[in-house]
Amino acid sequence: MSDPTQSTPAPGEPQTPAFAPADDSEPVYPHFDSAAWAQAPSPQIDYTQMDAAALADSITAAPDPTPPRAAYSTGQTGAGTYSVPLPAVAPITDAQDRFWGSASHFAGVLGPIPVLIIWLTLRRRGRFVNQEGKEALNFQLSAWILISALFLVGGLTLPILIGYALIPLVIVVQFAEFLFAIIGGSKSSGGRPYRYPFTYRFIK
Repeated sequence: MSDPTQSTPAPGEPQTPAFAPADDSEPVYPHFDSAAWAQAPSPQIDYTQMDAAALADSITAAPDPTPPRAAYSTGQTGAGTYSVPLPAVAPITDAQDRFWGSASHFAGVLGPIPVLIIWLTLRRRGRFVNQEGKEALNFQLSAWILISALFLVGGLTLPILIGYALIPLVIVVQFAEFLFAIIGGSKSSGGRPYRYPFTYRFIK
């Protein structure tokens, strides 16, 4: 449908484009009024006209859920600029999993620190080492708490001679700690889980 306000060019004259450029060489779009658009008010919520229930709902409304993003070497989760994603943690082989699961028990002869290092380093890379590392660490923590309690109570009760009976128990607990660490490492070397007796499992 033609626009009656536009004149029809005579035969042989060049056709005038529908959107003729203005003097500043920028296209003019008749259907878009930039001045009116700039002066138009932006939509806003007038909280003064809301009752208490509606105002509480607007304040406590949960935000739209944002899907989680993977970790990236640069940038951050949520809105931002992202680059190359970080590589996933590579799982260890079944043989390595059994070896380090058994090693987490054997490391208990040196105390809880070596067991903690093995478990924190490999717990996401192998199911067996994660399971056995937690068990060995729980036993070591239980044993060291008991040893510390015997030392404390024994030292405080030395004047009334009870401490002389408690202090030797420290040697017994330390020997049991060493012995069960060897047993746990030997039995778990074939891939079978081992559970320590008299252990409070702090780490589930």
